[in-house]
Amino acid sequence: MIRKKTNHLNLALINVRSLSTGHDELSAAIDRYKPDLIALNETWLRKEEEKFVPAIAGYTLKSNPRLNGKKGGGVGFYIRKGVRARIKDHPPSQLEQMWLELQRSLVQLVNEPTRITDESATTLDLIITDCPSFVKSIHLHHNPKISDHAMVIAELTIKRQKPVPLYIYKRQLSKIDTIAFEADLNSISWEEVRAPLDVNEKVSLFNHYIIALFDKHSPVRQIRINRQSYPWITENIKTMMDLRDAAFKKARRTKKDSHKDYYKILRNYTQGALEREKKAYFTFYVNKNQSQPKRMWNHIKYSTIMGDSDRPQIPEQLCNPDAINNFFLKLPVYICLTEDNREVRVDIVFKYQLPF
Repeated sequence: MIRKKTNHLNLALINVRSLSTGHDELSAAIDRYKPDLIALNETWLRKEEEKFVPAIAGYTLKSNPRLNGKKGGGVGFYIRKGVRARIKDHPPSQLEQMWLELQRSLVQLVNEPTRITDESATTLDLIITDCPSFVKSIHLHHNPKISDHAMVIAELTIKRQKPVPLYIYKRQLSKIDTIAFEADLNSISWEEVRAPLDVNEKVSLFNHYIIALFDKHSPVRQIRINRQSYPWITENIKTMMDLRDAAFKKARRTKKDSHKDYYKILRNYTQGALEREKKAYFTFYVNKNQSQPKRMWNHIKYSTIMGDSDRPQIPEQLCNPDAINNFFLKLPVYICLTEDNREVRVDIVFKYQLPF
């Protein structure tokens, strides 16, 4: 099933069994069904590892890791950008949990097994609501390459919010006519800039002339950013995934060895094709651009976690420049005399630790 365009709010739930593996398949599944909220069980993330999980285009990850630091556990949400969702406080409990707002008698809507093995078929992943009339349909997406639990997709009768366009503003400096630019630069009255006695006035005049120069030759442009999934997951790859998933569904239903063998062939073929596409992408756009660092880093940022501006790039304890500055300003100073009676300033640093 490929989700059709709809104005209804969509929710998804998956026991992902580690966000560090199967990320291409998870990204492709999210791109196919485009849920607005994806609830995640068993993220297997530890504290502060959230920022190292590969980003999914158009979504923000909120995570609550297992507190004792042991392997496994952890819950979270992928929230589509533009959806206004707020994390709510929840009652104290030994359960790992994270709550988003929306509540009112509860009904469980998942009526098919969500975890199927050779020995069992159980419904473990539930969608519970106080407004069943809001749920238009429930669909399960089984993909062993992601997890042995199905992704549960719920389409609601709630109209979704229109995505907010994302823009950046930049100057196209590479298109400047350098001859005309240099001529206008030389025509600036620098004596007028040097004339004021007040340094602030000098800076103001300098900025005025320089900004006016760039506004003329390279004005600021508004550029809309298109949110895309991983570029190596092409339309051909998506078609192969659809055929593989259909074969898996048929094999699970009929339990015939021939259908299982056919599914395994498609599974291996799809995995190989995905790996070749990813290798080709990085070889062509990254490896072959090593002599052009700007272009190479643009592609790296586009296709990895580095491209997600919502993720902090500087550790939190180093984000307060005032605290760092105040620390060094308050260091004690000792004045010592040398043998020839010269004063020497000595900063005593080793007795102190930074306050962050």
